[in-house]
Amino acid sequence: MKMIKSFKFDLVSLSLYFICFFLFAGFYAGLGLIISFLGNDLTRLYSVPIRLFCSLIMLFWVIKNINYKFENIGYFYSILLFLTFLLVTYIVDLYEQLKFFNIKLEYIMYVIVYCIIPFLFFSYSKYNKIREILENSIVLSGLFLNLVAIFLYKDLISSGIARISFLQYESDEGFLSPLSLSYASSLTMSICFCKLVSMKFKKESFVLILTLISSFIPFSLGASRGSILTLFFSLFIYFLFLKDTRIKIKVLAVVPFAILCLIFATNKMGSAVFERFLGIGNSYESNDTSVTNRLSQWEQAISYINESPILGGHFLINDVYPHNILLEIFMGQGVILFLIFLFLIFYTLIKAIKINMRNDYLILVIFLHGIIMSLFSGSINTAILLFTSFGLLCSAMNYYKG
Repeated sequence: MKMIKSFKFDLVSLSLYFICFFLFAGFYAGLGLIISFLGNDLTRLYSVPIRLFCSLIMLFWVIKNINYKFENIGYFYSILLFLTFLLVTYIVDLYEQLKFFNIKLEYIMYVIVYCIIPFLFFSYSKYNKIREILENSIVLSGLFLNLVAIFLYKDLISSGIARISFLQYESDEGFLSPLSLSYASSLTMSICFCKLVSMKFKKESFVLILTLISSFIPFSLGASRGSILTLFFSLFIYFLFLKDTRIKIKVLAVVPFAILCLIFATNKMGSAVFERFLGIGNSYESNDTSVTNRLSQWEQAISYINESPILGGHFLINDVYPHNILLEIFMGQGVILFLIFLFLIFYTLIKAIKINMRNDYLILVIFLHGIIMSLFSGSINTAILLFTSFGLLCSAMNYYKG
């Protein structure tokens, strides 16, 4: 009852919850329902309105708080200039290569919707309020995704083949992206775990435990090697830079048991994601396309960098991005923007670690998920978690005064 009474059902709070709910896991849960019931052809009737509506609310919020003064104005404008330059290079390339479409028009829209607007929105938000809303939304949207995954793929789970990528290319049925499921559940598990060990046991803990355990299912369904890295590094760096000895002891007591449960659950469902991770070398030797194709893309990206390291100019490899944002920026925008971006990454990591020492883990966990995921999957123009963490850090530096 106390939690219900403390929640304010005003329009502003509801709009903020809506944005944060559909930021990541909630969006993919809805997408999974659309794919399963209406098919892949109608996904844009869901994705475009949701992203557009969220973007309009975020823009309204930014305009409303436009006089917001930043504690670290240099960091804010460095990211904004980076994004502006990124957008300009896309626009120029589209204009010059209209006959070849080296850059697709939708990628320009992705930069605006997934990067620029979320960065501005979280930068212009009051940290103490948006932090609580975002953290609760990640848990609730993660739980929603878990329930959707159980409902949609219950037959797959019970069959002992709980890995979507086994079937998604062998069936006419629609499947949600394995990467979306895996990374979203990894983020949910990380937030639930950090929140559980840093708080006293109360009624809310049951929801966190339920969400944490049920996240094993979409994690197994996705079976992404990269999501193991996001989960490991998020919890390891969180633990490494904790100052509270009491919480460290709780982490050391719980983690071994949690790992065993996760390994048992994934093996029981037939996912064997940990075996896939440890067997990367064998996958390469056996010519597993999930490994060799990615390595081939990276090799091609490096060759493009060698051709034009100063100015870049190569944005895609065989009409797709190279699935590594560092290589993507280097080959696309050149060495100067690459070095600027590298500086921003290390600066954000250092600041996020300092904030984590205050027992505020949210920015660190979201940032690590954003950057690690982007090193193996996706593109800079869809790195919404990464630019969310940048915006949160801008807001947090105001709250903590540095």
